[in-house]
Amino acid sequence: MNTMVAFSITGLLVPIAFLMFKNPLFPNWVIYLWPSSIFLMATDGHERTYQAFSILILSIIVNIILYTILGALFHFIAIKFK
Repeated sequence: MNTMVAFSITGLLVPIAFLMFKNPLFPNWVIYLWPSSIFLMATDGHERTYQAFSILILSIIVNIILYTILGALFHFIAIKFK
């Protein structure tokens, strides 16, 4: 259970870190660390609207869900092979 919480928090912190730094150190890695960032293509040209903000929030929520699923998988594997 702690693994899933840690992965969920990581799923929240990764997009926040990428948003804080406009030009990440490794821009090609964004898609691997924040897979749902692909949703942000829907905001092209409309970055400062309510719809763009809702797409950004949706992208972060989906990322948290993906990281939680990954954490559950790691937790299951850790229990299985313990």
